Amino acid sequence: MTLSMLTKGDGTLVIKGDGFLEAKLPEGFDVAEIDVSDVGINAQTVAQAYNDAECRGIEAIKRYFAIKTAFERQQEPKNVHNAYVRSTVTNTPAITSASLKNE
Repeated sequence: MTLSMLTKGDGTLVIKGDGFLEAKLPEGFDVAEIDVSDVGINAQTVAQAYNDAECRGIEAIKRYFAIKTAFERQQEPKNVHNAYVRSTVTNTPAITSASLKNE
């Protein structure tokens, strides 16, 4: 099967093509049960987890959905904006008009 990652007009991410895997999850499965803190969450990680889930069994399927959920949260428009704002460096100039007036 093919996994598709699409962005809607409002900036939200939609991942399609994994419905057949979702049907294999046990009833009452909660992604919070799976620890994915050991991997960097990005599109490549999602794709690799999906590939593993297709052929490695239920534990790989659970891990895929945990990684997918973490990636979707990471890609929410508000989180993408906040990450950009945190990474933007703003340095105040060494000489300002206020500092010149104080001399």
